[in-house]
Amino acid sequence: APDWYTPAYVALAVAGFALIALPAHMVEYRETGVLRRFQASGVPRGAVLGAQMIVALLVSTVGAALLLGAALLFAGASSPADPAVFAAAYALGAVAITTIGVLLGTLLPTTRSAQAVGLLLWFVVLFLSGSGPPPEVLPEGLRTIGDWLPLTPVVRLLQEPWLTGEWLVRESLVVAGVAAVSGAVAWFAYRWE
Repeated sequence: APDWYTPAYVALAVAGFALIALPAHMVEYRETGVLRRFQASGVPRGAVLGAQMIVALLVSTVGAALLLGAALLFAGASSPADPAVFAAAYALGAVAITTIGVLLGTLLPTTRSAQAVGLLLWFVVLFLSGSGPPPEVLPEGLRTIGDWLPLTPVVRLLQEPWLTGEWLVRESLVVAGVAAVSGAVAWFAYRWE
């Protein structure tokens, strides 16, 4: 069981920061006028969004590394079957999840709404994406909802190299598509105030 859940919890660790903290932080910047000051200083939109992505990815990666260390040392998890493939899957999945957080931070109107929506989404993905109860024990309707959540292919993409060392092409394409669409919508929906 630790080998099944460890990579899923890595996805949850990234989602925790990306869906809850990152959107609230971005909206707070907009509410308090920090973004207007950036705009007045000539800071390009891409620099603001890119900086948010980089910081979120760094924080998430530290959290994921601590989780992996604890799982390997204390929970009896085995090492990934192919660490390089797992690292590549992590990078792709973390970028996709973080891009969703940037999208939420761009679209949501208030810090409170960003925290509420992010927390709600995190609990939904916890229970339906394969990170909590195994999908096989869920009713068919909930499994179907889980299949459409963006974290589900990330969880599968991380679990496969951990368990077998294989790269899942279909899931990687879905995850890359989620990142691209979320990033594009965030770019065009971005507003300074």
